[in-house]
Amino acid sequence: MPFPVHDWQFWVATLAGLAALWWLTKGFIPWRRILGRKGAPPRRARSRKATLTISAPTREANQSPNE
Repeated sequence: MPFPVHDWQFWVATLAGLAALWWLTKGFIPWRRILGRKGAPPRRARSRKATLTISAPTREANQSPNE
């Protein structure tokens, strides 16, 4: 069965499939290296230290003296 290249719906579905494939693989393929672009290096997120705000009393403080 040959491809229906004369049908407009075939081309719409093909373009949608190619766009979905590009969107899924854009994070896995190093496009800059493949295409030879020399731009700024990819930005890295600035690391931040998280402050822990745990205010629950410890288990030892909750135990009664008989236990």
